[in-house]
Amino acid sequence: MVIDELTARMVVDSATASPDALDYVARNYPGLQEQVARHPKTAPTTLGWLATDGAPQASVIANKRLATESGNQALNAEQPHGRYLRRLAAIAAIGLVVALTIWLVVPRLRGDSNPQIVIPSPPIAAPQGVRWQEVQLSNADMAKHLEIVDAGGDIALIRMVSSNDGGLKLDAWATVDVVTGARSYWTILTDSAQRYLVGDGVVVVQALGSLSVIDLQKGTTINAPSLGPGENLSEIAGTTLLTLEQGSTGTTVRARYIFRPVNVVWQASAVVPYVHTFAGGRFINTNHGVLDVATGQLASFGADSFADAGGMAFVYQGPDADHIVRMTCAQTVTNCALQRWLADSDSGVEPPIGNVLLACPQSTLVTVTRARAGTFFLKAYDWQSDQPLWTTEFPDPVCGQFVGNTYVLEALEGAGLYFVDAGSGKTLGHSHGVTNWAATDLVYVQCRLTVNVFDPNDAFSYLWSINMPATDAVIQSVGQRIVAVDFTHGRMWLLAQP
Repeated sequence: MVIDELTARMVVDSATASPDALDYVARNYPGLQEQVARHPKTAPTTLGWLATDGAPQASVIANKRLATESGNQALNAEQPHGRYLRRLAAIAAIGLVVALTIWLVVPRLRGDSNPQIVIPSPPIAAPQGVRWQEVQLSNADMAKHLEIVDAGGDIALIRMVSSNDGGLKLDAWATVDVVTGARSYWTILTDSAQRYLVGDGVVVVQALGSLSVIDLQKGTTINAPSLGPGENLSEIAGTTLLTLEQGSTGTTVRARYIFRPVNVVWQASAVVPYVHTFAGGRFINTNHGVLDVATGQLASFGADSFADAGGMAFVYQGPDADHIVRMTCAQTVTNCALQRWLADSDSGVEPPIGNVLLACPQSTLVTVTRARAGTFFLKAYDWQSDQPLWTTEFPDPVCGQFVGNTYVLEALEGAGLYFVDAGSGKTLGHSHGVTNWAATDLVYVQCRLTVNVFDPNDAFSYLWSINMPATDAVIQSVGQRIVAVDFTHGRMWLLAQP
């Protein structure tokens, strides 16, 4: 059995995928292992392999599934008493004093050792004037499945998908101004999207026989022939459209000017698994070095950028050109060293950070390393001094999100949200039963039919609550506004605030 990357992505999205196909994807496409671990058709043998040899997140999910679905006693190491036995072994190996020092000093983000955020009963009512305002969509719109995407500039893109178009399989595209609630005067129809990408004020739609570029400000469309066989949309970086093509000799990344998508500006051998652009879409890792996305020319640093199927990798990441790190890996997701990189001099800052599983370069650099079986250390560093700021322990290998003075972590498998002080690493609390969450200058946490609102700049203090506008609605952020969307019934609300 041989499965290319495009087919592999279709396999993990298919409810009827065979266990053999899922096993092949797990062993040949590390970037899809988490989806394989979640797939209901994945065989226990594949889960077992993922539990021991898979990527960190896939390993956690596979371990949890095996422990709950098969009751395999060999997985008791992931249960609390198994961790306790390993902890005793570690103490014997490195000394009781050192182990107890680590145990007491490093904060642990677990539901049984951190405070649950308590909402008063009755909850504090929303401030006067804060209410849900429904966006007036037409009856035809409300008959469709909705998808809402932040398109920049306080504009929400609406994709309307209908199963009742007389077999035409069309998508309708429109926008809503989330400040005023006004819907665009135009609606554009395209063939049903296989994929689509949203940039700043533009959406690119890849359909079976065409490529459409829609200007969301003007409501105009540029139509182009469809991409070639095996070529698919990847991402938008500024005014550059990037595509990936899986071929017999590897994966090729191609760059096109977004408003003239027919012409290829440059192409290069892509690193596999593909690593998205960094520094705000300015640079991209390829197997020919780090390239400037706009020109396709070599950047002033990163000529050694490279990744192969065996897991050897030299890849660069960072939120902007002044804050870049290089990750050097000898094997897939293991034995990686992280080093802050100076783009101007193309040199690294000593010493490197070893045994990194995951790098999270944002306003503060956070690394994820393995603590012990089933737990991980998250360590924050100051970009300027390279000095560690804090360390905390978390059950899952995930990157969080900085919102104000709070670092928000979302545990895998529905284990809730955890909130950490971004300056000290002190645990502020956790919340279970979370349906979804969104952030503007405040943090909005939806627990079924209620949204609780917190101040991320004041020790994550509770502010007020508001009920959801409909039973099936889910919150999300668009710009600095909060919207609620009932995807299946085609309804949308804005959270109006004075």
